[in-house]
Amino acid sequence: MSLIIYPTANYQSFMSGIEADGWMATQRDDGGWASLTQHEKDVLLVQSASQIRLCKGIKLPTDNELDLREGQAHLLLYITRTDITEFDPNEKDITKEKVGSLEVNYAYRDKNMTSTSFPPMASLFLEQYGCSGNSGFSQSSTVKA
Repeated sequence: MSLIIYPTANYQSFMSGIEADGWMATQRDDGGWASLTQHEKDVLLVQSASQIRLCKGIKLPTDNELDLREGQAHLLLYITRTDITEFDPNEKDITKEKVGSLEVNYAYRDKNMTSTSFPPMASLFLEQYGCSGNSGFSQSSTVKA
C-alpha cells in the first residue's frame, strides 16, 4: 500500500515507510520493526498518525514539519516496543476496525494509566501543536490481511 503523506488531503501518515525504516534503524531497540512486513509497517504508520490526529487540541501546521514526523516516529517506536498481550483483558475494552480485507484490533489503555498516554518523547515533539498526548488508544494488537 502506498501511503498518502501529510499535508496532502486524506493523508494517512506524517512520515513515509522509507523515513520510518531509516529512523527505526538508528534506534538501539526497534521493537521488531525490521522483521515486520511492509503491510504491517503501513498499518502501524496509519494507526500512529491517527492517534496524533485524534489528539485533543491539536492544530496541525500547514507543512509537514520535522517535529511532527519525529513525534510520530517516537509514538511508532513505543507501539512496536509494547506488547499489549501483557495487559489484563479485564482492564481494557477491545474495539475492531475493518476496511476491506484489512482488520485491526485496538486496545483501550489500562484504566490505571495516566491521561497522558503518549510516551514522553512523542509528547515533547507534539506539544507545540497543542497535542495533550491523550488519544485513548494503545496500539494494534493484531493485523490481518
